[in-house]
Parts: sequence; C-alpha cells; structure tokens
Amino acid sequence: DSLAALLFRLEQHHEPDELANLIDEVVGWFRRHPGYEELKSLFTELVRQAIEGFGTSVTIPDDLMEMKTMLASQGEVWKQRWLAEGKAEGKAEGKAEGKAEIVLRLLRRKHGALSPEIEARVRAARGDQLDEWSERLLDARTLEDVFDEPTTH
Repeated sequence: DSLAALLFRLEQHHEPDELANLIDEVVGWFRRHPGYEELKSLFTELVRQAIEGFGTSVTIPDDLMEMKTMLASQGEVWKQRWLAEGKAEGKAEGKAEGKAEIVLRLLRRKHGALSPEIEARVRAARGDQLDEWSERLLDARTLEDVFDEPTTH
C-alpha cells in the first residue's frame, strides 16, 4: 500500500487489465492521502507512458479515472493485437531454433563433435545467417569455411 511500491509496480510491464487494476490502487492511495497533487500528476504521467507502451493511437485522457475507463474499453483490442504479435514473434523464433538444430546436426555429421562456442554461435544466429551457413556447409571443407565470410578478390 506504499506509494513507493505502487511506483515500482507502475514501472513494470502490464497487460491492459492489470494496469487498470493498478490504476484503481493508485487512485485509492491518493483518495486516502489528499494534498499530494504534484505526486498525483507524476503518477498520471507514468500511467500515460505505460498506456503509450501499448502502441495506442487513441488520445490518452489527463485524469487517472478516465484512463482506467479507456483501458477497460480499449484493453481487449490491445490484448488481441499483443497476442497476434506474440504469435508471429514466437513462430519466427521457433523457425530460427529449428534451422539452428538442422545446421548443428549437419555440422556434426560432416565435422564431428562441435565446441560449445560453435554450438552457442549457431543457436544465437538469426534465421538469414543460418540460411547462409547452411548453404556454405554443402561446399565447406572446414568449419572455418562455413563461418568465415567469403573473400572476394
């Protein structure tokens, strides 16, 4: 119930419905502690920034209670967009992980046991880099041939 705890919680990432509940707690604190208008305006700005983090294009009200009402009406729209974006990111990550496993399996088959550094490098690579390495792997005589940038003369 401390103001510091509320501040800390506001700085964390929240889904719209969680943020709406937190706004209720902030409003309740200021109702129980009148005379802190400057702090209230600071908290209002923090809530505004949290709402802007949803990538909204709607006008954000200046009053905490109006912000809560807006979250209630817009929150589901933002949540659906988050889920869609998260699924797309998850698919891309899964695709890269799958590519990495294939590249590692082919490298092991062609070159034997791999160092932890090579395994980590492959697992950390982006999808386009893994595609490039998998193509180089076909003609590579050594691991260096796979990972070193080709020189052009």
